[in-house]
Amino acid sequence: MTDTSKSERPIAFISYAREDLDFVEKELVPLCERHGYMPWWDTRGIDPGEEFASKITEKVSHSKLFLLIMSPSAQASRWVKDELHLAFHLGKKVIPLMYREADPLQFHIHLLRLQVLDVHASPEALDRLLGGDTRGGELASERDVRDLTTKLIDVAITLLPWQEQSHLRNLAQGTTASYRGGRPVRHELRRLCSLGLCRRKPGRTIGVLKRGTVLDLSELVELTEVGEELAKYIR
Repeated sequence: MTDTSKSERPIAFISYAREDLDFVEKELVPLCERHGYMPWWDTRGIDPGEEFASKITEKVSHSKLFLLIMSPSAQASRWVKDELHLAFHLGKKVIPLMYREADPLQFHIHLLRLQVLDVHASPEALDRLLGGDTRGGELASERDVRDLTTKLIDVAITLLPWQEQSHLRNLAQGTTASYRGGRPVRHELRRLCSLGLCRRKPGRTIGVLKRGTVLDLSELVELTEVGEELAKYIR
């Protein structure tokens, strides 16, 4: 891994109860460091004389990840709940880690929307999570959405005849001059409009593309936002 200064490393804020400090320092902190994060937890991150609440607020605000260590002790901790509330309020990426059996609802109602990672049942999953290869929490849902979107785009393209793909590509690349009309072309363009990939320009009709007619296609139709995105994947 490339050596990165502490100031450049993303912060992983660790929210925990004192009873779980051993797990934090012996397992979680080394794991964060191995994957390029700068772990922050209060027993090492607050200097004597510093105001506790303001320092917590500062570090949560600047964190990349918020790692919640769930246990009965953390469930009973007012500080843990306050830190978690702040993380959700600031829109931070919260990763709930079940260290000892606890009730997610007792921490925050938003935890019910997230997948909780049991660090004992699947300890290797935590390593994959911090390395960016995970099926847990919000990180997983974002990756899964990207993967699914790519697959759906591939399927959508295969469902379009090559002629319609060609129309989308030509519109995207601006190579639409001297378009020759005919019934097949009119049918293809109308279908692309019905699919929401193209739209007719105001006051123009596709019917003017009669057989033998030659004109610039961009005068009749244009790509929609969806059509523009799909055209990027057409080779």
